[in-house]
Amino acid sequence: MATRKGNPPVWTFGRKFEHWLVDQGTNLTAWCKVHGVPQSGLQANVKAGRKLSPSRLRLLARLTGLPAGYWLADDIPYPPPAEYLGLKAEAVQLLDTLNETDLRDVVALLRDEADRRRTLAMRRASRS
Repeated sequence: MATRKGNPPVWTFGRKFEHWLVDQGTNLTAWCKVHGVPQSGLQANVKAGRKLSPSRLRLLARLTGLPAGYWLADDIPYPPPAEYLGLKAEAVQLLDTLNETDLRDVVALLRDEADRRRTLAMRRASRS
């Protein structure tokens, strides 16, 4: 995105939400229909830049899994930084469910960057 000299990029709610919808494989109309959200009101937030009401903001945070603060912060880009995704907390919770043998294997994998990269590459290749 081109920016004027000295001005940081602006990531409005509408801009981020449109990117998020694409990543979800949907569009505003379909998403609103599935979630029972009035499209006209949300369209005004997305396209016209109308301010989100507190109730709509809470609803969007719940439905998207991203905190309200992320949607309101024009200086935070899309995709959201890891701290907004809750991945670290989820990883810790998942580690707590492993038995000792599996935990040792996961820790060894995390310590060895080359092994981690190979394992992740194989995992990604098997999904495509």
